[in-house]
Amino acid sequence: IYASNITVDSSDRAIATKEGRTYIYLTDSTITNNSTGLFSDHGGTPTTPSADDSIYNNKIISTRVLFDSNTTAIYGERTMLVSDSVFTNNSTAFLMRGLNKHRVTDSVFRGNSVAINVSSWWPNFPGYLEAPYLNTVITGNTFTENILAINLNATHNNIKTQVGANISNNSWDGG
Repeated sequence: IYASNITVDSSDRAIATKEGRTYIYLTDSTITNNSTGLFSDHGGTPTTPSADDSIYNNKIISTRVLFDSNTTAIYGERTMLVSDSVFTNNSTAFLMRGLNKHRVTDSVFRGNSVAINVSSWWPNFPGYLEAPYLNTVITGNTFTENILAINLNATHNNIKTQVGANISNNSWDGG
């Protein structure tokens, strides 16, 4: 699905993928006042990660989208690639779950309760705990007036881990 210049207002799940080879490309749009703005369901996890996005067969790519006043702007179980977007006044702007690739770059997070909540679980798949496979990429973003900017809560064997995370080149306000 390719969607551009749309507005989705006051929905339960505004836009959602279902498991297995679902691709959504969303650009220049507004997602506002929804329970969940973008929703990426389970399914399609490769057993070996890759730096190349092409192996992930269930993904949403979002560019230049305004996410405003949603309960959860993005709920990502599968691959979610977000760039050049604005998240304002959401309860949770981006909930990164599962072990597929999540990336948010060059975006603005302002006035959210939680800007990014990483709540992933890493299985014992070979290669999943080795660099350079970066499945949580948060880079080049601006965080202002959020109650909590980033909650990094990934686990492997019930132990907190930062493996697979790249948090770099972001700017923060005093809060």
